[in-house]
Formats: sequence, C-alpha cells, structure tokens
Amino acid sequence: MFSLLWFTCMITSVSVFVLGLRAVTQEDKLFGFLRERALKTRDTKTPIQIVKEGQQPAIGYHIIKVPLVKEWIHKPLLTCVTCMPSVYGILITLAGTFLFFEPQFCNVWDIVKLVVSIMFICISASFITELLWSLKEYLQYRS
Repeated sequence: MFSLLWFTCMITSVSVFVLGLRAVTQEDKLFGFLRERALKTRDTKTPIQIVKEGQQPAIGYHIIKVPLVKEWIHKPLLTCVTCMPSVYGILITLAGTFLFFEPQFCNVWDIVKLVVSIMFICISASFITELLWSLKEYLQYRS
C-alpha cells in the first residue's frame, strides 16, 4: 500500500490541488471573492489615555484593524500556499487511501504507518507548492 508510486501520486495530487485552488482564489479570478472575504478587516476603536505635562489627562482613540476571519482558519484553507497542504494533504491522502485501497488496520503499527505517511506527504507537498508558487511569482513579476 505505501509504495514509492503511492507517495509520488499523493504528493503530486496534493500539490496540484493546492496550487489550483490558490490560483482560482486570486484577485480577479473565479473564486477571488472567497479570498477577499477571508482577508477582510474591520476598524475597532480602542480608547487610550493621553497625558501631557501640566495638563489634564485626555482620552483619545486608537484605531486597530481586526480581521473578520481568524488567521488560523483562513491561512490553511485559502490564503497560505505553504499552509494549505496541511489540511488538504490529510483529506486527499485519507480519501486516496480509503477509496483506492482496502486498508486493514488490524494493529497499531498500520495506523502509525498511515500517520507518518500523512506527515511526510504534507511536508513534502508544502515544500513543492511553496517552491512552485515562488517560481511562478518570480517569473510573473520579472516580466
């Protein structure tokens, strides 16, 4: 079940899926509205006390931009090409394992092998997607 061909297929599948999803969620693309919504912020006033020598303390406001969607939610789902394989790598690897094989988890060792395989696939796919995305941006902004 865990052959070199299987690892290669899983890493390639995760990388291609993540790069495709990241490409279609760019600005001015089909699902760009999802990325815009994830990165949207709102202004929040925070009171601060202003103290000057010889004068009464005054209260002023400091405006802080607060994101609507937390970073730990939107980064692995839509916005960070390095973080996205951590979520989609688990989903694609489990789907590939259970759809194309009949895994027999008879003992703990089989489960440990699957967990280690998922970790390897996610880390490898993160490296490949970051490398390819950086190359794409370099070539895009160079020309």
